[in-house]
Amino acid sequence: MGPYSDLIFQMSLHLIQLPILTDNYAYLAVCSQTKACAVVDPGESDSVLEALDHHKFTPSLYLITHHHGDHVDGLSSLVARYPAPVYGSQFDLERHQIPHQTFGLRENDTVALGISSFSVIETPGHTLGHICFTWSDGIFSGDTLFAGGCGRLFEGDASMMYMSLQKIAALSDHTLIYCGHEYTDSNLAFAHTLEPNNSTLNQKISDVKTKRAKNISTIPTTLKEEKSYNPFLRAHVPELIHSVQKLFEIKNPKDPTLVFEATRLLKDQF
Repeated sequence: MGPYSDLIFQMSLHLIQLPILTDNYAYLAVCSQTKACAVVDPGESDSVLEALDHHKFTPSLYLITHHHGDHVDGLSSLVARYPAPVYGSQFDLERHQIPHQTFGLRENDTVALGISSFSVIETPGHTLGHICFTWSDGIFSGDTLFAGGCGRLFEGDASMMYMSLQKIAALSDHTLIYCGHEYTDSNLAFAHTLEPNNSTLNQKISDVKTKRAKNISTIPTTLKEEKSYNPFLRAHVPELIHSVQKLFEIKNPKDPTLVFEATRLLKDQF
C-alpha cells in the first residue's frame, strides 16, 4: 500500500484512504462535483499534506471523530497551512479536547461538503465525546466500529458502547465502514475463538490474510459483512454466547449488553 490509495468512488463523494502512523487511517472526502475537500481524523500531517499536494486539493473543513492524538495530532500543521473549520463533538468542544476545533456537533447535526453532506451519530464508549459521520452509503466510524471489532472502553462503559454500535447496526446493510485502524487480522483471530464454526468468518480470515500479506488495506468493509462475523454485533448469537460463558460468567446470558460487556473484556485480555 503506497502513501495514498487511488480514489474510491462513492456516489457524490470521492474517498482517498491514507495509511498513517503505525496502523491508522486518515481520509480525504472530496465532493465529486465541486471538489470541496474534507480531511478526516488527521493523526499526522505529512502524509495528508503529500496527498493534498498530489491531488491538488485544498481542505474546506476538517472532520474529527474523537480527541485521541492518533486522530488529531496533524491538525495544527494542517490548519496552519490550510485554515478551515474544524468539526468535532460538542462534548469535546466544551472541554477543549480537540486542537483548533471551531464547531461542536450533536446527534443528527449535518455538515455540508459541496453538494454532499454528513450526518452525525453520537457514539460514546471509546471516548465520551466520540461521534461518527455518515452519508448516503458510508460511515467514518473512527474507533467505535472496526472491521471485526470495536474500540476499547477508555472513557465510556459497555452499555454506552453497545447502544452506540446498535445505532450503527440500524443503518443500511450496504453501508461501507471506513474505520480508523487496520486491526482486522487480530480482530478476526479473536472472533474465531468465539465462533470457530462460522464459515463466513473463516473465509474472511483467509481473505484478510491474503490481503495483508500483500500490504493491501482491508478497509472498507460493509455493515452486512460485519453483522455476519463481528462478535461485537453478535451478542444474540447462541454459539458466541456459549463460548463467552465458558470463559466469563454472565449473570444473564439473554441480556445482550452483558454478553457484549463480557466479550469486550475477553478481547482486552486477548
